[in-house]
Amino acid sequence: PPPRAPPARPWSRTRCSRCGRATRGAPRSATSTARASASFGGPNDEIARAISGADSDEKRARSTLSLGLAILSEATLSFLGVGMPITQPSLGTLIRIGNQYLFSGSWWLVVFPALHLGLIVLAVNLLGDWLRDAMNPKLR
Repeated sequence: PPPRAPPARPWSRTRCSRCGRATRGAPRSATSTARASASFGGPNDEIARAISGADSDEKRARSTLSLGLAILSEATLSFLGVGMPITQPSLGTLIRIGNQYLFSGSWWLVVFPALHLGLIVLAVNLLGDWLRDAMNPKLR
């Protein structure tokens, strides 16, 4: 029988296929737009500029939006005890340790790391939204 893939592989393949479709689609749409403008007397290097610019803008916006998911996934795995080692600091580990003291009156040991985690993910996602809006040529 063929060797089994590690459990992280199928998840990474689905995430990479979504990024791959977007990365492939951005230059194609930019090429058609640039060819149309080049056929009306535009310079020939406009096609190359449109392709390289559309590709990098799309990757930059998608990577910032995926960063929030990566931070949340790492914290979830650390909370479950299968993420970072106990010697490495992680918000998931802090929440797991604070969860043991939740009903003894030390509620802040859970609330503040969880609030901090939520604010980090929100800030990264807002940054990704801002980058996507700022680099979208249709909104300029």
